[in-house]
Amino acid sequence: MAAFLRLQIEMNEMTYPSFGQISRNATGILHPTATSSCPNVFGLGDAHGANIMISDKEGPDNRRELLYIDYEVAGYHSVMLDLAKPFYLDVFFEMLYADNVKESSGIEYALEDGVIKITLSVCTDRLGQEIMNIKRQLLIDPLFQYSRGMGFSLVEHESGIVCFGTSQ
Repeated sequence: MAAFLRLQIEMNEMTYPSFGQISRNATGILHPTATSSCPNVFGLGDAHGANIMISDKEGPDNRRELLYIDYEVAGYHSVMLDLAKPFYLDVFFEMLYADNVKESSGIEYALEDGVIKITLSVCTDRLGQEIMNIKRQLLIDPLFQYSRGMGFSLVEHESGIVCFGTSQ
């Protein structure tokens, strides 16, 4: 396993750090006592689509109330934790549960010359693509922009999204 964690990763012809490097970086960033620039928040920690109920009644401003359910992992933690799990579960559902899906999940992989080579077709279905666009445009991009305006950067914490999203 140690040798595997040190292997170089190439995904869609782009080079990434090894799984070991990504995991160590994310562990340091996401640890509750980390002194990183990533803010800690009180969050649900599990706000994917299956844990949000939407009111059938519209309020005076034409909005609907949201009811968050399943508080099992709620608490103070890195803001990245509240981004990662819903993003992965809602956007990459077919890939995460590919072992239960009979058709292709859009992932091909091979080990060539000591490099893990991955070809990933992200969100090949229309619904997954639209959910990804919505989360990117209305959640992730504005949050990263807001953080820059407040004087800190979330870019260094992107590996936290990757690791936490895949650890659940």
